[in-house]
Amino acid sequence: MINDIKLGFKMLQYSMQYVQSLVVFAIFIFLAVAMDLFPMPFNSYSGIYYLFGMVLGVQLIHMLGASNMIQTSPYKKRFQTSVVALMSLCLELIFVTIMIMFKVVHYFAFDYMKESVCNMLVCTSIVIIILNLYMTIAMKYFWIGTILFIVAFWGIHIRFMRINIMLPDAERVQLVSLPTGILMCYIAIFVGSVFMYWIGNLLYKKEYSKMAFRHALKQGK
Repeated sequence: MINDIKLGFKMLQYSMQYVQSLVVFAIFIFLAVAMDLFPMPFNSYSGIYYLFGMVLGVQLIHMLGASNMIQTSPYKKRFQTSVVALMSLCLELIFVTIMIMFKVVHYFAFDYMKESVCNMLVCTSIVIIILNLYMTIAMKYFWIGTILFIVAFWGIHIRFMRINIMLPDAERVQLVSLPTGILMCYIAIFVGSVFMYWIGNLLYKKEYSKMAFRHALKQGK
């Protein structure tokens, strides 16, 4: 397990579009931190930006796995199963913990944020699982994974936006307590990583989707 994590982080620098992905990653994290530094109910979904930053790291591993260097090596299956699942687990633990630290501060510092913070944690836990499924399925079946992600993500996002923002204050409901919301996020991280590993084992013999990695497949040859 530790060796797979070390291998994943070590090999990230050899992935195609490494620098470009780092730039986009920095933008997502900047947006997330900026939203947390200026808390409002509308900004309570900064966790989504942290998760999108995590997706870029996992995508780099998949891009490396799509290259001939890995496809013709003994690491082919490991990169599509244990390495990518453990990388996702580590990145999610890091970014979700940072997000939770901000949210705990918001919860106790601003009374008007209590409901939105707790509901955001529920939303984030669901999105974590959706993203893990998407990142695994879309790498092999791009359009299926993308359509399922768009429908699920926007359905959840619109639902929670309505609960947190569109409803009058008197009608807003706090879905869970703060400790329960935090626990749900961490459970979702481990469940999502298990799903990623399990689906990766089912699909690793399938070719990477050319639509998902056109650039990587072209330059990796």
